[in-house]
Amino acid sequence: MKHYFIMNPVSGHKHARERFLREMTDLETNYELIFTTKKGDARAFSEDIAKSAEKRDEHVRIFACGGDGTIHDVVNGAWGCLNVEIGCIPLGTGNDFIRNFGKKSEFTDLETYLDGPSVYCDTIGYEASNEGVVTTGHCVNMVNIGLDCNIVDTTDSIKKLPLVNGSAAYLAAVFVNLIKKKGENLKIDYDGRYLHDGKLLLISIANGCFCGGGIKGLPKASTDDGLMDVSLVRNVSRTDFIRLFPKYSKGTHLTDKTLIRKNMLRYTKENRLSIDTNKKHFKLCIDGEISTQQSATFTIEPHAFRFIVPPGKK
Repeated sequence: MKHYFIMNPVSGHKHARERFLREMTDLETNYELIFTTKKGDARAFSEDIAKSAEKRDEHVRIFACGGDGTIHDVVNGAWGCLNVEIGCIPLGTGNDFIRNFGKKSEFTDLETYLDGPSVYCDTIGYEASNEGVVTTGHCVNMVNIGLDCNIVDTTDSIKKLPLVNGSAAYLAAVFVNLIKKKGENLKIDYDGRYLHDGKLLLISIANGCFCGGGIKGLPKASTDDGLMDVSLVRNVSRTDFIRLFPKYSKGTHLTDKTLIRKNMLRYTKENRLSIDTNKKHFKLCIDGEISTQQSATFTIEPHAFRFIVPPGKK
């Protein structure tokens, strides 16, 4: 079986990329290393590899060497190809999707990981529209709207500053957005069972538990249960936010008495969800990539692809 490594040469930390490239020279396997040079390359490369594998009736493994955005592109590129299994060499700053399956060190141990088993994973299909332009695709880890999306946006800006790493940039972005405390004004249809219409602090639609470099905001999420977890936070005072953030980070916030008493949170598992803005537009973050939209629909896609996990994690 041939192994393909699609690498974002500027993703994450330089020393991690250099270490990976050094270890690649010792691999005793049939592999090809492909570097991306621009946005969209990872998707295009994986699509070409998948089509070629199908044509030859050959099974291959494609490893996304980067962060969650690289995994997103590889999964979307190889979409629908049963001959492809997808893995990840975590070279990005967040790498939240792999946290559902093990430690980062287990994914960077090439000697054992490359031949690890694969498991079925769901995805969240999406169709978003803005000014008549429709975007479709498949979310691997998480969709964020409101505060969480704003934090990702701010983090990207802060990371451009010298001597600021991923985790420090994220915490700084949390502080900045806590001051602004800007949410969204949306109409959200829970597949006809429930309607939210008005302001909210944030909404997360998840396949995996983690976002923001290890924040366990959706603790009940499972990558293969055939449902997407939806967490809607209506409003939280700055005092409550500061008090709840450590619990939110650890995924223990769902049982907080104040959160329950004040009816701040709605946490459910869904098959389908549709969102429309009550203003001109809203920011939408899918697997770390931000766009501007007016409406969006999300649908769970059970057992959509096979993901390579470390030995013993099957």
